[in-house]
Amino acid sequence: MASCSVCRRWRSVSYIPWPVIEGFTVGIGIIIFLQQVPSALGTEGTEHPTNAILAAGALIAAALLPLAVVAAVIAIMLLLSRISGRLPASFIAIAIVTIVAQALSLPLVTIGELPASLPAPAVPSFDYDLTTLIGPAFAVAVLAAIESLLSASVASSMSDTGPYNADRELVGQGLASIASSFFGGMPATGAIARTAVNVRSGGRTRLSAVVHALALLIVVYLAAQVVAVIPLAALSGVLMATAARMVSPALIKKMMRTGRSEAAVFVITGVITVSFDLIIAVGIGIAAAAFFALHALSKASGVHREELPESPEPGAHALTELITALEKRSVTVIIKGIRSEHLDVLKRLGVISSLRHPNHLFAELDPAIEHGRSHIRRSMPASEAAQS
Repeated sequence: MASCSVCRRWRSVSYIPWPVIEGFTVGIGIIIFLQQVPSALGTEGTEHPTNAILAAGALIAAALLPLAVVAAVIAIMLLLSRISGRLPASFIAIAIVTIVAQALSLPLVTIGELPASLPAPAVPSFDYDLTTLIGPAFAVAVLAAIESLLSASVASSMSDTGPYNADRELVGQGLASIASSFFGGMPATGAIARTAVNVRSGGRTRLSAVVHALALLIVVYLAAQVVAVIPLAALSGVLMATAARMVSPALIKKMMRTGRSEAAVFVITGVITVSFDLIIAVGIGIAAAAFFALHALSKASGVHREELPESPEPGAHALTELITALEKRSVTVIIKGIRSEHLDVLKRLGVISSLRHPNHLFAELDPAIEHGRSHIRRSMPASEAAQS
C-alpha cells in the first residue's frame, strides 16, 4: 500500500539529532524512576508540577516495608539476569514477592480490584459540535504522533533491531485509537515506559506487542483477582530497575566527552524533559542543536584555510553504531585508513573499543585484506583451507 503524504511528513522525527534522542531517553528514565518513588515508599503522593518535588515529598513519609519489597524485586531481577538472559526476570520477581506478601499478610498497598471483562462494543455517540472538536482533536493527534515516533526512536536506539517504519507506526496507532473508541477507550500512543520494559525484557519483533496484548486480555478475563493482590511496590521495583538501565553512565560519559555543543544539547534536553514537558524538551533540544549547527557553519564559512579543530566528525557516532551492530551479529569488522588526527576522536566515541580486537585496526590495505582472509581460512574446513 502506498504511503500517504501525511505519514511521510512525520518521517522528519526520524532525523532528530542524536544528542536530543539520548537526552530525551535519559530524561524519560529519570522521570519513570521518580514517578515510582511514592509507590516504592508506600505513600500516595500529591499532585505537583514536577516529579522531583513529588518524589522528595514521598521521601519524608518513607516506609521501610515497601522499600524492602522494591529491593527484593531488584535483587531477584539482577540474580535471574546473571543466571540467564532468557528468563522473564520481572515476572518471576513480582510472582515471588506477591506470594511471600500474601503468605505473611504484609500490609502493602496492592493494585486493587480490576474489571472482570471488557466493555461491550458500541458505536460512539456523535451528539457533539464537530467544529469545536477539530482543534483539540488535531492537537491530540499531533502530540500522539510525536510521542509514538519518539517512543519508536528510543526503542530503536536501545536495541539492534534496525530502523523503524514511521508510516506503519502512525497507521497502527491511528487504527488502535479508532478501535478503542468502540470500547469506551481513549486515544492510544506509543508508551515509552512499557516499550523500554519490553525491549529490556528481550522483545525484538512485533510479536512481543501481540503477546503483551494477549497477556492483558488473559489477565482481564482469567486472572483479575490474582493480579489485584500484587503489591504496587513490586511493580515500582520493576520500573525502577528498567529506568536505571535506561540511564547509562557510560553513555552519559561518552556524551560529555563528544564535544561541547553535543554535550550542551544532551544536558538541555534531559533537564527540560525532567523539569517541564516531553514535547517541549524535544522542541528546545532541536532548537539548541540547530543553533550550535548554525554557529559552527558560520565559523566555517568564508574563503580561508586553517587547521580543523579537534572536534568529533559528523559521521563518527554512526560508525560506532554500525560496528556495534555488526559485531553483535558475529560479523568481524576490520577498519583501514583512519587518519591520525581523527584517531583520538574515534577513541573517545568508542569506535575503536567497539571492535572485537584492537588488531583489527590497520593503516594499510594489504595487511587488512590478508588478516580478513586469515579469518575466512580459520572458519573453513581443513580440506578447503589447504586448497585455498
